[in-house]
Amino acid sequence: MNKQRTWEDYSNEERLIVIQSYLEGMIKLDSADSEVSKAHLEWLRQHLPAYNGEGGKNFVFISYSHRDFAKVYSDLATFLYNSEKTVRFWYDEGLPAGKNWAEEAKKYIEHPNCVGAIFYLSKNLLQSPSVMQEIKMIKSTGKPYVSIALNGDEYSASSILKEGNNENYAFLTEIFPDADTALSYDGSYENVLYRINKIEEAFNVTEDVLSDFVCEEVDDGLCLVEYKGNKTEVYIPEKINDKPVIAVSCEFNNASTIFVPKTVEYLLPNTVPEDTYEDLNSQETATMNRLLEKFIGGYQKIGAIFGEADSLEIIRVDNANPYFYDKDGVLYSNEGEILRVPPKKDFTNSVFEGVSKIGFGAFYGCCSTDDIDIPDGIESIGPNAFANSSLSIMSYGSTITEIGESAFANARINFPIVDMSSQVVGVGNWAYKDAGGIEMIDFADGLLAVGVGAFFSSSVKLVSFPESLQIICDGAFASCNNLDYVSLRKGLLAIGANAFNNCENMLEINIPSTVTFIGENAFQNCSSLKYVYYEGTRKQFNEIQIEESEELPLFLEKVICKDELFKRLKTKYKRAMRKFAENILEKY
Repeated sequence: MNKQRTWEDYSNEERLIVIQSYLEGMIKLDSADSEVSKAHLEWLRQHLPAYNGEGGKNFVFISYSHRDFAKVYSDLATFLYNSEKTVRFWYDEGLPAGKNWAEEAKKYIEHPNCVGAIFYLSKNLLQSPSVMQEIKMIKSTGKPYVSIALNGDEYSASSILKEGNNENYAFLTEIFPDADTALSYDGSYENVLYRINKIEEAFNVTEDVLSDFVCEEVDDGLCLVEYKGNKTEVYIPEKINDKPVIAVSCEFNNASTIFVPKTVEYLLPNTVPEDTYEDLNSQETATMNRLLEKFIGGYQKIGAIFGEADSLEIIRVDNANPYFYDKDGVLYSNEGEILRVPPKKDFTNSVFEGVSKIGFGAFYGCCSTDDIDIPDGIESIGPNAFANSSLSIMSYGSTITEIGESAFANARINFPIVDMSSQVVGVGNWAYKDAGGIEMIDFADGLLAVGVGAFFSSSVKLVSFPESLQIICDGAFASCNNLDYVSLRKGLLAIGANAFNNCENMLEINIPSTVTFIGENAFQNCSSLKYVYYEGTRKQFNEIQIEESEELPLFLEKVICKDELFKRLKTKYKRAMRKFAENILEKY
């Protein structure tokens, strides 16, 4: 059962709609003195709380006739729950029984944070003895005031009252002389915004609502989870509704400059999921690559801090922030990590100075024509670090131990030979998925595992793995159409399902005698594959656990074991093939 929503669960826009609905209902009531009307009025006053000066902020005194409550309360609701700016105000809000109205009004009119008054001008107001007392109190303090004409063009006391019919006529016409001292009221949103701006000019009693941001409460503060604005310069607020903004997890895709305040403790990557494959049954999209990708597990979420942010040029951080800093427009953590390089920024190798980690999506979407060298001292390349980028990465530092998930996904590295002569122990899932510009990757000793879809559909032609490699996970090289050769060495234990599925250009592959498991469809749709050289004997090969698949018989026919190589060639292949097999033997 769904939890019933409380007033706190509603957005400002929703609160305004609810209050307007209450007002419309009250207007339709036959009698303002009915019990139903009183119940409505009590609810409205509870949900239009007056600011009493606590916190030391300025406020404005609201003077009105209760006969005009419908228009006045509607206005107060837009002042309090407006989506752009709010107005701090005090009004009687139905003082409880026993309270002396005149004393309460005087208390707030003379309050040091009361900077003036707003009068809702009407015949009802000018004929009210209570309001007359408020007018005299305001005049005695010398505080400024403005009036809002509730009815048409009745901007002055003289346009509302007939001379001689009111004993205070002269006094009132002096207080409300003409149109220059009154604002018009027509109830439209544009009119409300205009009046709020005028109130802002007259009194310092407004606050930005910052409705561009959608927030969630976390710990003792707020997390920004969505940015609905379209500003190019985005100032992340320190506070919203007196609560500090301590985390940001939204995207700012139109921003060119982002300012991070001192209150922010967490900058969380905004991940962007790939499509959900709902249209794979259509003829246009049901390609082998897409079907295979889905079968392996689907492309993981990718993204970066501040989202794709294609237009981002500069990131600035408040100098008082203890968690982050900026250098030349690039965002860093105080723990030695590059967090975000603006995609539109021209950067050099100096960006790596003083850091040991390349963070989640740090270079996401970046383009540069300069050659990039990842220096010694960098220990890890985080998830999505270079995803969707176009960079000429010329070298990798020897201290790298980890390549994160989707680290180079959809990247154009523009460097054909990648020498990973470092201490990498694992290649993350989808790390080089769809990466272009790579022809050869040579990993040094120490590598233990190649993750799911690690090289899926990449441009790689040749990969050399060390003897330390133990596991090639599902789909690691699936759909690598350029792949000619993979060096698998003694020490490898398992080849996952679909590991080399749809590698159309692969002619041969060797399987070390240490392999104990080959997953389903590991070599399916490898149309050019002619030889699978197994370094052990036929007896050893028969002991390997091989998962059943449709093309398993075809795969088994291509297997040539160490103890039957020449015997099998004599009966099945011509001399040219035997020569080719001898060349294979020389390699190993």
